[in-house]
Amino acid sequence: MELLLWNGAKASELDFQGRTSLHHATRAKFVAGVVLLLKHGSNVAIVDGFGKTAVDYAVELQLADVVTLLRLAQLAEAERSPQSRAAFEEALAAYEVRIPHSYLKFIIF
Repeated sequence: MELLLWNGAKASELDFQGRTSLHHATRAKFVAGVVLLLKHGSNVAIVDGFGKTAVDYAVELQLADVVTLLRLAQLAEAERSPQSRAAFEEALAAYEVRIPHSYLKFIIF
């Protein structure tokens, strides 16, 4: 995922059901993917074809860390204040997202 984002993939692109990668990462309980997508500016406000946001799925699946990150992202976007942005950045910084070298052999041709 990180390689795709580095090479121009859009973090908030919609699929045929109106879901973004953020919706899919949340539904798959892929916390590292959620963090990575948020770092790349994924839009947390997008409602899918079923009327749900990524936050709705995180609450439904009881993913406390993901709910916290997504709500901080919403707050930072809504308030646009330095304090809310700093809280969001601090929460993201707590998660170090890296691709393990063992995965690279499957990605690079």
